[in-house]
Amino acid sequence: MNLEINGLVFVLQSSPPKLIPGKIVEQIISRKIDGEHIKHVVQFTGSKTFVLEDIKKPWFPSLQKAESYLKEEAEKLVSTVISEAVNTSEKMFGQQISIEQPIVEKEDDVLDPEEVYVDMGNGQKAKVQLPEILKKK
Repeated sequence: MNLEINGLVFVLQSSPPKLIPGKIVEQIISRKIDGEHIKHVVQFTGSKTFVLEDIKKPWFPSLQKAESYLKEEAEKLVSTVISEAVNTSEKMFGQQISIEQPIVEKEDDVLDPEEVYVDMGNGQKAKVQLPEILKKK
């Protein structure tokens, strides 16, 4: 990849996740028997420099590429977490579910449309009385 001197690159720091901007301050071109090799020297905050191609963390030549990568990784994380929940529910409880399949409540848990329930967390629900003006007519 040929990056411009004085251009910016963004290195992904993993913990806490953030993008660290760096400025390309030097380009090293090496011509050998097997072809041309290009390396870029990047300066981050302070005066210390690094060879970009030696950095083991993901780096990006633009914020758009970083955004695309981060969204793809987030989608992978969501898929993995959901998949593990499905597998665990099947192993632990013998129930096969999928993300498209809604969890069906028992018949006695069906809510009356005139009653409003608020999820209080930890599986608790509270019945709330609505003022007459807010009830469906």
